[in-house]
Amino acid sequence: MTRGKNPLSSNDWPIWKVLILVPIPLGGFAALLAIVPSYSPQALAVGIGLTVVGLVAAVWVVIARSWWGAMVFINSMLLLMLGMAIRAWANLIPQVWVWLVPLVAAYVLAWALPAINPKLSARLLREQMAPETRWGRGCLTLALALGPAAGALGASVGMYGSRFGQGTTVIIAIAVLFSAVSVGFAQAVAEQSWPKRPWAQQSDSGLKDAAR
Repeated sequence: MTRGKNPLSSNDWPIWKVLILVPIPLGGFAALLAIVPSYSPQALAVGIGLTVVGLVAAVWVVIARSWWGAMVFINSMLLLMLGMAIRAWANLIPQVWVWLVPLVAAYVLAWALPAINPKLSARLLREQMAPETRWGRGCLTLALALGPAAGALGASVGMYGSRFGQGTTVIIAIAVLFSAVSVGFAQAVAEQSWPKRPWAQQSDSGLKDAAR
């Protein structure tokens, strides 16, 4: 197995800590996926599956310091978020192709962007971490302000149903914000982890050996 430099900061955790702490965020998103905007046994099954995959990947990271394990773990988390966005969009727009194709394409492109256009990928990461433009600062402020509220309100909608006529507004917020978060985080992680990919390190090692 090829071992790459792990982009996760938790790679020195003991396995018992991983088994206790990792299921908490994964399980939380899985629960939200199952109940927002209404309970779905199929969504619950998907959430449980992604939680198990993420937990196994986290253990893999601890044991093997695997770059691939880190990518699987991160994707399990982001796909849970993306699943929440998908369920929200499906509740709003029955014509699936209208929103599903662009959303999935954006997620795939976010992961591929460091290889396709490194300069644009680096610029987008800067705009996410330390926005230099008015548009970037506005998006960051909106996400920080509305993200936690959308998650909490979404859970209440899923458990108790729409109240005071606000259900549709909350679902729109969930659809937009979780779409942006899943795609944005995918691009940020891809940009930061791309230089650490195992095959790039192997190539660098080969060039150094050849120069000796």
